[in-house]
Amino acid sequence: MKKLTILLTAVMMASLSPCARAVTGGAKAGLNISNFTGKDAKPDYGSIIQKSGFIAGGYVIIPVKDQFSFQPELMISQKGAIYKFVLDNIPSVGTLAFEEIITLTYLELPLLARYDVRSRGAAHPNIVFGPSFGIKMTARGETRSLGVTDSASLTGVKTIDPGVVLGGGVDITSGGSKITFELRYTLGLSTIYDHADGNVNIRNSVGSFLLGYQF
Repeated sequence: MKKLTILLTAVMMASLSPCARAVTGGAKAGLNISNFTGKDAKPDYGSIIQKSGFIAGGYVIIPVKDQFSFQPELMISQKGAIYKFVLDNIPSVGTLAFEEIITLTYLELPLLARYDVRSRGAAHPNIVFGPSFGIKMTARGETRSLGVTDSASLTGVKTIDPGVVLGGGVDITSGGSKITFELRYTLGLSTIYDHADGNVNIRNSVGSFLLGYQF
């Protein structure tokens, strides 16, 4: 009976060992390089270019099995793009150049699967993948022309912005601290505009550079 108890205890410990790692968490912040994609993203005239914004928030790493973990996050993320236009033959002006800066700020919830690559050194690579759900906080458009700036709230931008995330990073252990570096790409899965005819296809496209600290 004693041997059986020891055997069952060993089996239970073995089954739990893949999840024996502690739940950890951290905070990170960085830079977004964003743009719009989709068949209606580019204007009929003019051009569209990338814009920069910030991204910051926290995350939790929940071990699942072996090198796999579940990594939910809560981030504030700025997205958008810049439209540039040049109009010729304007009366009393001639050529008029102006730009419109679209800034969309979301409260974002990525729900990521994480795979940690085995490493014997101080640097530990990882890969993350999964869905992300953005909740619109603000949507603003800023027009700049002839030294004059005009800013206003945008209407018609959807409240929810679903997307998919793919990225990778490196955790570097030094002493008792762990610094993280990460690159990721987030692609919007649906149009950002709630248009009446439902045919406008403009989606978010964001590359992120993140620096973090794991507790």
